[in-house]
Amino acid sequence: MGEGGGDRNLERVIGALLEPVDKRRFMGPRHSVYYYRPEQGSNAAKDLLDNGGTALKSGYAATLTKHCNGDRLPRDKYHDWKQWKDCDSLADYKHRQSKTRIVLMTDEGGLIILLHAFKKTEDEAKTYEVKEAQRLRDEYRYRKSQVIAAITGGDRSGKK
Repeated sequence: MGEGGGDRNLERVIGALLEPVDKRRFMGPRHSVYYYRPEQGSNAAKDLLDNGGTALKSGYAATLTKHCNGDRLPRDKYHDWKQWKDCDSLADYKHRQSKTRIVLMTDEGGLIILLHAFKKTEDEAKTYEVKEAQRLRDEYRYRKSQVIAAITGGDRSGKK
């Protein structure tokens, strides 16, 4: 990262709120993948990938690698949530065999942030899963604004 204030802010946000999924594999030229560290509890996406079987891990790894490299993801692997109310910044990765989904958001600096995961039992994501993803996204945004305000003395533009 460069010497600009925005880069320093981004580094501080990453250090305070995020955890790399895999520093060797998912820090691609276009995007970098992180788990969000929620204020309370664990990250369901991290739990899924840490405890899932080989097929699940390799399936998601292939999708994450493509996304990091800026490749277009097929519809059967990636789905944005724009059609649902207040979900314009959310999307999910799909693993068909396990019927699981990992919910993500993107942020400035090419960040892909894994927020949540669940096993899909119906055609549409359950209302709880959507609300949980929205809650985690909003919590991340709030906490990010607090980190930046602490760095800049209250000026959220990134300039001191």
